[in-house]
Amino acid sequence: MPAALLVAGGLAMGQPGEQRLYAYASVGDNQWVSDWPPIDSSATVEALFEWLSGTYGAKRIYWRGEQDRMWLEHALFRPESPLYHEWWIDWVKPLVNEVGTNDLAVQAAHRRGMEIHVFDGLFEHGAPGDIGGCAQFPYVAEDRLRVEHPEWCPVDRWGERRCPGPIEFCYPAARKALVERYVDHVVGYGYDGIAFYTYVENLAVRYPDEYGFNAPIVAEFQRRHGVDIRTEPFDREAWQRLRGEHVTQFLRELHEALARRGKRLSVTLRCDQPNTPQVWYGTGTQIPGAGMVYLDWETWAKEGLVDELFTWTGGDPKPLLTKLEEACRGTSVERVALCSTAFDPAWKPYWDSGVTPCTVAAPGYGIDAWSLEPTNAATLRSEDWRVRAQTLRDIAAARVVAEPAAVAAPAADPHVLVRREALRTLAALKGSDHLGVLEAALGDTEPSVRIAAARALTTVNGPETPRRLLTALLRDSGFQFKQECLEALAAMKDRAEPALLEGAASPNRHVREVCLRALGRTHPPAGEAALLAALAADVDPRVRYYAAAGLNGFRTPAAVEGLLRALGDPSVTVQHGAAVTLGNLAPVVSPEQTTLVLDALEALFREYGMGTRRPDAAWGWRSAGNALLGFGDAGRQRLESLREQTGDPWLLWYAYEVVHVPQFATTVATCTGEDATTTHDRYAPPFPGRRRG
Repeated sequence: MPAALLVAGGLAMGQPGEQRLYAYASVGDNQWVSDWPPIDSSATVEALFEWLSGTYGAKRIYWRGEQDRMWLEHALFRPESPLYHEWWIDWVKPLVNEVGTNDLAVQAAHRRGMEIHVFDGLFEHGAPGDIGGCAQFPYVAEDRLRVEHPEWCPVDRWGERRCPGPIEFCYPAARKALVERYVDHVVGYGYDGIAFYTYVENLAVRYPDEYGFNAPIVAEFQRRHGVDIRTEPFDREAWQRLRGEHVTQFLRELHEALARRGKRLSVTLRCDQPNTPQVWYGTGTQIPGAGMVYLDWETWAKEGLVDELFTWTGGDPKPLLTKLEEACRGTSVERVALCSTAFDPAWKPYWDSGVTPCTVAAPGYGIDAWSLEPTNAATLRSEDWRVRAQTLRDIAAARVVAEPAAVAAPAADPHVLVRREALRTLAALKGSDHLGVLEAALGDTEPSVRIAAARALTTVNGPETPRRLLTALLRDSGFQFKQECLEALAAMKDRAEPALLEGAASPNRHVREVCLRALGRTHPPAGEAALLAALAADVDPRVRYYAAAGLNGFRTPAAVEGLLRALGDPSVTVQHGAAVTLGNLAPVVSPEQTTLVLDALEALFREYGMGTRRPDAAWGWRSAGNALLGFGDAGRQRLESLREQTGDPWLLWYAYEVVHVPQFATTVATCTGEDATTTHDRYAPPFPGRRRG
């Protein structure tokens, strides 16, 4: 909501400071999406809290950044997923460990009298490598508790496949390990509590009842009901409630440990179905990625096992808030509602009843204004940085009129976010007369300003802009900056081509990578030779990987030949990139080359059989198998022939999975439970076990 409307409406919930308001900072999203408020330096962290506290009077922030520290400390990361691996290891890790973004956030919150709570996933512990969600296999990270204790992962009814994301709470040792971890991070790093969301970010679960058949659950259900849930029809609600009992026990143990240290525990609820885990929007389905677990929030409230219940996603929260009021009456359990329209008068009865609104510190969530003060051209000279920044934002939105020259001056403002807004506003005004200001900002001392400059140059650029971007990459190879340089160079298309072709041979790895990725996006005729040369000879496997991916836009016999050679690259990362691209190119591969490609992909797939020493043995077969599927019936026949052989149980099993239990990197392959059972009964070979990695 624009600042002017908030002021005109008189802030129906009360002026900041009169009504409690909480905020959520996703952090990792801020460090990926350049439009969101930056969290990448001591200055930007300080500014975030000054804004939330000073402009909106926020009393608490839910901080997802500590989740990143937990993953960095406790997860296995797979470098064969180059984009996501670089984001984690080369960008987020230094921000956490060197810049100290999380520690700075705790200090900034407490200086202003704000609470700060860890925000983490109750069921979010990463995934095996053959699971989608990271644009290409492998899934980038998995908690070492899952890797080292596969028995702690929810399993399907046959005990074969593991649910990506959760740890099954029916194991006391698993609960103990997680309680110790959360207490260590909440207490050790000075947070005031922890709040859990219940979705998981992967693309694996095919039907709701797919997972949750671990031995303790099976045994206890049989003891109570006399039914083997693996082989007999059973009461699904009773099964879900049994699984949920262990979630409740985990919260009981965690709450007790936190309460002894004066820390709080919160859980978010799905508005439309509060007794089931939330659905991640990225799946495009209504299937909870954590599976079907009964979340007994009524008991949590009644027994005081949580300090707060938080309506989060899944539609209109108002009906659930009414139920929460009744369930929490007479208890100390706080009620919070995620709300992007906290200032709407329709919410006032809920706030008056004791519900606290929470909004997201990101564009489009109702707290978009840096300042609520009225702005005009003169407020560009305000002593308050928030007013200066808001004036620039209002100029960009045409709510305030100002000449580009007046906007260019704040690009040298002492405050990081004012400089950032000045660049964004110049781009909105298409201030080509001030191109030099944008290009000069590529050398700013703050990463978020450099990122904003690169993004602005997507819109406003000149003949020297491509080379200036590449020169800037020599100084700054941060993830977000690289991404925005890539976008700007790709947007300039043929005007950037000479610089891209030259940069493809740069001694600097980051320059080569960005240039090749841009050539793969714009695919000029001369780009194919550059990509093929890099794929064949670049010293860095990540660059070769991006070269393989970039050939997707060059549907020629030469591209196919280069990719075929790359299937034998010494790096498995490059092999995967080549296999995926070949699968994508299947519709345009000539009949003569099709046989060669199928032979090569089958040979790669066979490398995952008995006795393999491949580092990607646990998941790499999925890329090769899906590439074969890309060739339709011809590829499927190759896989079926492998499934019908009897000499290698691993190849037999993997061929079965590729054909009959599909998983894709960017979409969910759903089915019904009945279809899954029928398929398993008809096609599944003996399960050979699991490989680690």
